[in-house]
Amino acid sequence: MNYRQKTPSPAAVARELGGRRIAVLGHPLQSTTMSEAKRKHLQAILVWLKGGPLPAAVEDVPDVCPVVLRDAASGVIVVSLINASTALASGFRLTLPAPHGRSRIRYCDDDGKMVTLPARCLSRERGRMVITVPPAAGIAPYDVRLFRIEPRR
Repeated sequence: MNYRQKTPSPAAVARELGGRRIAVLGHPLQSTTMSEAKRKHLQAILVWLKGGPLPAAVEDVPDVCPVVLRDAASGVIVVSLINASTALASGFRLTLPAPHGRSRIRYCDDDGKMVTLPARCLSRERGRMVITVPPAAGIAPYDVRLFRIEPRR
């Protein structure tokens, strides 16, 4: 509630007791895909609940959801990016924990072929790997794009 005793937007309540954390959102979880501000708010809550960075985070576009699969034995990471909007999604940033050593990063194009991600689309910030999804790897509405990160041996 603000100083005028109005609730300008849905809120969250977060508490920590005895090393355990809980958060209750004041809005339906699915509404975070329709608002960049709600998405950022939810990501901040999840980071706080986890006590550290998320396995993957999408920035600059509210309707793309990452799903991460890791194979501990091989070190391969597969990230599925799901576009839940009615617009093409590209030019946004995907952040992940930075892999140890050199990695090969590819994505599955619209023809099902694995394409190497251009080096200009990759950077590191605060110990995390940042992939800027190029237009060629843009995700069509209601579609999925797979990224594969594998250690170079």
